[in-house]
Amino acid sequence: MKPAALILAMLLCAMAVCPTPLVAQNFTWTQTSAPSEDWTSIASSSDGTKLAAVVEGGSIGIGIFTSTNSGVTWTLTSAPYEGWSSIASSSDGTKLAAVSAFGEGEVYGSIYTSTNSGDTWTQSYPSGDWNSIASSSDGTKLAAAAAGGAIGIYTSTNSGQTWAQTSPQNPQNSTSWSSVASSSDGTKLAAVPVVYQDGIYTSTNSGATWMQTSAPSGDWISIASSSDGTKLAVGGLSSIYTSTNSGATWTQTSAPSGDWISIASSSDGTKLAAVSGVNIPYGYPNGRIYTSTNSGQTWTQSSAPNEGWTTIASSSDGTKLAAVVAFGGIYTGFASPLPGFNQITGQLLTGGSLRLSFVGIAGTNYALDRTLNLSPANWVPQVTNPAGAGGVLVFTNIPNKATNNFWRIRSVP
Repeated sequence: MKPAALILAMLLCAMAVCPTPLVAQNFTWTQTSAPSEDWTSIASSSDGTKLAAVVEGGSIGIGIFTSTNSGVTWTLTSAPYEGWSSIASSSDGTKLAAVSAFGEGEVYGSIYTSTNSGDTWTQSYPSGDWNSIASSSDGTKLAAAAAGGAIGIYTSTNSGQTWAQTSPQNPQNSTSWSSVASSSDGTKLAAVPVVYQDGIYTSTNSGATWMQTSAPSGDWISIASSSDGTKLAVGGLSSIYTSTNSGATWTQTSAPSGDWISIASSSDGTKLAAVSGVNIPYGYPNGRIYTSTNSGQTWTQSSAPNEGWTTIASSSDGTKLAAVVAFGGIYTGFASPLPGFNQITGQLLTGGSLRLSFVGIAGTNYALDRTLNLSPANWVPQVTNPAGAGGVLVFTNIPNKATNNFWRIRSVP
């Protein structure tokens, strides 16, 4: 039986766009079918449908798994057995890059890349205790951070075919780095060193030169960047700081004290997700997941179970999350309005388009209609889409700024 039609409307002011505050969101979390392994990192495509996760060690083997349906099913790829520590994805999920801390029978690990969503892999750079890797949206520019062997931060401008060592210097002369993040075009990078009580470093020219930001010295662990590189979020052993000007200035957020071992950002930097362990930096059975919808000004603990979380990833719009557990499973979270907010929510996009979001029933087709008047209404169909996993539905529509605009969403066969 099809659900009853949904008539849900919102108004756009004539001649001027009225700001529409996004309804606060919670996340519905589900443990996926991924096997229980020592998961260390996960990456997501822009739309959240393609996921890639790496295992440092486990019962099935030390490998890389991928999903093409938001985590419903998983496939062990042909990647070699390595002590995988981090993975990055292009926005469409076709280009992947993964780093390992050690290889099979080797002291140090390698960098491997894939151009076909993980079907095949190519060794890109050997001999490094690699901690982190970041990718531009098209997968051509990569940045990898190492703590041993090939120490330092290395960059590539050709999808990993060749690499160059950059030379960020810090006051403690450390060449060991914990985490690196990239803007979508790969020109703006941000990195945090392994050395405790050190700063945060940024580059505006794809790693050619680096500078230390004004961030206070701290035990930083993970860093995330908005698509344009202006909004940064960094997690450490006690707090989360954010910057809205590419690291020029920093603000401590209201996030509770914790070991913030991983942080993820939406494309526009407004939606953040962070995982916290307790007392140790690499997962803990009482770890928590917190989210923010206002660039870190306020935080909400999600309904995800307390687990030994190690890494979290986000879709570009921040509505789909995926997180991995050390010696556990992989979970996905899908955003929905808080109870009592069964309505369309809207977000203005660059260029004047409006993104309309709604949570319906997964797999059900929904039509977006628009009318410019309610007396009488003349509903004109705009587009029909099926609701994705978790019932999440997102439409993009260009409003007529010369008059009022009304939208409704209804279920259709």
